[in-house]
Amino acid sequence: ILVPTNASVAFPIGTVVTIVTATAITTTIAPVDSGTTTLILSKFGTDNSINISADTYVTLLKIDTDKWIVQT
Repeated sequence: ILVPTNASVAFPIGTVVTIVTATAITTTIAPVDSGTTTLILSKFGTDNSINISADTYVTLLKIDTDKWIVQT
């Protein structure tokens, strides 16, 4: 799953996106442009890609123009 830059999709700050993974499928969340968009894995700091296990969900919260917090 690719998180777009604000220039391509201007989600408002405060937007929440929930991602649910399927059985037996690991999912990776990454920014389209890691030089522009930042993902912050809650409690663990900044990351360029986040692997999500099968049968789980995560929530992305947009906190700034190109910054998202990912809660697992």
